[in-house]
Amino acid sequence: MSETVVAGYQPRPELTKSVTLPARPEPITLKPSETAVVVVDMQNAYSTEGGYVDLAGFDIAG
Repeated sequence: MSETVVAGYQPRPELTKSVTLPARPEPITLKPSETAVVVVDMQNAYSTEGGYVDLAGFDIAG
């Protein structure tokens, strides 16, 4: 990759290659240099009082 991207960042050449993950129902192809991992705390974000499941109307009491 010869062009400069955001804030002068240039990914290492070995990271610009695509990677295919064996997933179901179909494999997922991505570029590590263009991929972020988002971790959601399911217990707090969804399952606590006031969380998504509660706001959707499901009973979350024990």
